[in-house]
Amino acid sequence: MAVTAGLALGACTETGTRARLGEEAADPAIASRQVRYQPVLAGFTAFRPVGPIDWGRSNERVAPGAPAR
Repeated sequence: MAVTAGLALGACTETGTRARLGEEAADPAIASRQVRYQPVLAGFTAFRPVGPIDWGRSNERVAPGAPAR
């Protein structure tokens, strides 16, 4: 039973090039992506509450093939 458990756990380990992924992190010859500033609120769109609207007209406005308004 111990041998079976050992073989099962051994199958979960990675071997080969994937097992050494951390070694490249210390290599200064490998290029990395440049860091750039991006504001936290970039792409933010504010939505305000609106009053109730007629649902039938609202559905017609967004229905496929509806005329552009």
